[in-house]
Amino acid sequence: MKGKVECRGSVVIGQEGKAKADIVAENAFIGGQVDGNITTQNKLEITATGRVKGDIETSRLVVAEGVVFEGSCRMNGGKGEPASSSADSKNTLKKGPEIEKKLYQISSG
Repeated sequence: MKGKVECRGSVVIGQEGKAKADIVAENAFIGGQVDGNITTQNKLEITATGRVKGDIETSRLVVAEGVVFEGSCRMNGGKGEPASSSADSKNTLKKGPEIEKKLYQISSG
C-alpha cells in the first residue's frame, strides 16, 4: 500500500503487510512494515514482527520485544493535544538509567 491512510476506527497492518504511507487513525496495530508517520488518538501497538520507519504520535503506546523502530515518538493527551505529564524525549533520557536502557533496547532491535 502506498499513499495516506485516514481512518476513524482502527488500522491493522498484518505480519506480511507493507505500507509506504502516513497513517492517521483512532488506533493502529502494526505487525508488518510501515515506512511513514503514524498518528493515533488512542492506542498504537507494534507487535514483535513490526517495523516502523517514521515518527509516531499517540496517547498509549505498546511496543513488543523485537520491534524495529526508527523515528521519534510524541505522546499526546488523546485528541492531538500534548499530555500534561509528557516530557521532551531528550529530557526524559536524562532522568534515569532505566529509561535510557529501554530506549536503547528499542532502537537496537
